[in-house]
Amino acid sequence: MPESECLEVCNADSVFKWLCSEFPKIFDKKAPLPLAIGIHHEIYEYAKERNISIDEAVISDFLRGWVKGQRYKKAIYNMETRYSLSGSPAQKITRPAKQIAIQQYKINQLRDEIRVLKKKMFLMDESRKKLFIDGVVPFAE
Repeated sequence: MPESECLEVCNADSVFKWLCSEFPKIFDKKAPLPLAIGIHHEIYEYAKERNISIDEAVISDFLRGWVKGQRYKKAIYNMETRYSLSGSPAQKITRPAKQIAIQQYKINQLRDEIRVLKKKMFLMDESRKKLFIDGVVPFAE
């Protein structure tokens, strides 16, 4: 991008698209790499050097969502190293970070299962109501 051109990155979605285009190895939705601690500063400086208008709060919002993803949590648990924007190793992933990642991963799996069960229960209840209205099954609460 020419130095004189100014790109505005104003929300989490546009941050994601921009980061994927600039750093496809690091911000790969299917196979994310663990990010270096403090990478938001690196992203902000990189953008500033290239005349890209981006608010630090928007970067932080995006990263908060990114690191909550199940694939990201799996990467933290399965890998040993965090990476900088350049793709080079930055820090070792600590044991507590791995433990937290796997706990959060399991919690999210349980939440997903609960969501599915609630949906099934709702559909079953709606089905029962329809049968009651049609006079097929007596309705009991």
